[in-house]
Amino acid sequence: MLQSSDNLVTLIPGGGCKIGQMLDLARDITTRFEANFFDMCIIQLGIVDCAPRALPYNARGKIDKFPKPLKQIAIVILHRIKPFIIKRLKYHQFTPIEEFSTKFDALLKAVSTVCRRVVIIGIAPVKDSVIKQSPFIDTEIGRYNEIMSRLAGQ
Repeated sequence: MLQSSDNLVTLIPGGGCKIGQMLDLARDITTRFEANFFDMCIIQLGIVDCAPRALPYNARGKIDKFPKPLKQIAIVILHRIKPFIIKRLKYHQFTPIEEFSTKFDALLKAVSTVCRRVVIIGIAPVKDSVIKQSPFIDTEIGRYNEIMSRLAGQ
C-alpha cells in the first residue's frame, strides 16, 4: 500500500483499499515526515470506492457470518443476479461520490504537505465483460475520475 524509496512515496492500494484507509495512511505519513520531505507522491485509487454493488457494505459482513456452504451458495446467487439488481434496483457504493470528493480533497491536502509534487493516476477503463457484470461501472469511473481531476487541478 505504501512504498517509499529515495524521495518518492507511492500510495497504491493492494487488494482493495477504500479511500478512507488511504486517507488514514496519508495522515500518518504527515506526522512522520517533515514538509517537502518527498520529491513526489503517486496516488492511485478509486475503483473499490466507485464500483456499483448489489449490496451495501454492512450486508456483505452479514453474509460472511453464514456457515461456509450457505455463504458460498449465497455468493454464487448474488453474482448471477448482480447485474439485474444493479440495473433495476438501487445500487450501492462503498464510498458515495460526495464522501469520496471530501476524502480525496483531504488526502491531497495531507500528502501535499510532505510531497513537493503529487501525481494522480485515474481509475483505468474496464473491459466490456466487466461492464456486463457490473452495469454503470464505466459511468461511475468517469464521475470519480472527474472529481479527482478537478480537485487535483486546484
